Amino acid sequence: MSTESKAKRVERQARLTLKNCKAQKIDDGGGFLTALGGVTSLAKAAEVTGLVAMAVERIEPWRDEGLVEHEIKTLLSQRLYLGACGHTDALDCSLFKDDPGLKSVLGLEPDGPSLPSQSTHTRMENSMSEDSLNKLEELPLEYFLSRHEHEPRELTIYFDGSAIRTYGSQQNSIYRGGKKYSQTQYFPLLAATKEGHLLLAKLRSGNVSDATSLAEITKLVEAILERWPHVKLTIVMDAGFNEPHLLDFLEEKKVNYVVGYPATSSIKSNFKDTIKAAEEGFKKEFGEPKFKGKAGEKAWQKEHTRLRALPPMSEKRRRRQ
Repeated sequence: MSTESKAKRVERQARLTLKNCKAQKIDDGGGFLTALGGVTSLAKAAEVTGLVAMAVERIEPWRDEGLVEHEIKTLLSQRLYLGACGHTDALDCSLFKDDPGLKSVLGLEPDGPSLPSQSTHTRMENSMSEDSLNKLEELPLEYFLSRHEHEPRELTIYFDGSAIRTYGSQQNSIYRGGKKYSQTQYFPLLAATKEGHLLLAKLRSGNVSDATSLAEITKLVEAILERWPHVKLTIVMDAGFNEPHLLDFLEEKKVNYVVGYPATSSIKSNFKDTIKAAEEGFKKEFGEPKFKGKAGEKAWQKEHTRLRALPPMSEKRRRRQ
């Protein structure tokens, strides 16, 4: 059995008097506090770009109308804003479900009902259809194309895989060996313009080779050429993408491409004159190379560390340069 005191409560305020200042009144009624200070800027960016609204249109409903408590827009916005603030796990949705700042930018009262928790977001992820996922994957390119009123004269796209280290037992997170990686990771495929506009971000397991990217690159190139048939398109890739069928496709579509070749002994033997000319041109312009061989690698790392430790350049000095 519990009892509650019936004694009349007296509201009190602390008073703090500072020298040469008026008396300060202190209480604990500070109003609403949010742990997500930048969430209003994120919400404004979403409103201006319309990206969240475009994504919502691509997600097929998975719930009966009579059981819907939270709209897809609320679910997606909550997850995106939390992720952009550094809280990327579904569990974070439960931890911040009563954050007044997050609720406010989602159009809810700060002291109103709670936002969706982790279980609701997990059901959304597990219920996402293959068609919805494909449409969401196409969103960056569609957004980029929609921002151009006229077809550009030329467009350069860079493709590359990006290693993202993982911890724990995430699905499709696979160990990848070798001197370059030696870690458990994802290896997503990214495509962006030379100005930095994202066109594609496809999550892949950690052991996927870039040489298997024919389908993704083909789809992206064909979508661009369908919208802009006269654009001068150039594709830039490293040696990992050097696959005959992909190069044949690009030549068939009359797409310019720059692709790396592995520096094998047979390749070097056929380009001795070119390599010699490049070395001589480098020495003429910059002098003898400083970072050659194994000792050069250590020296380069040391120099790299020194450069990163330099203080930021002042605005005055930047203008002089």
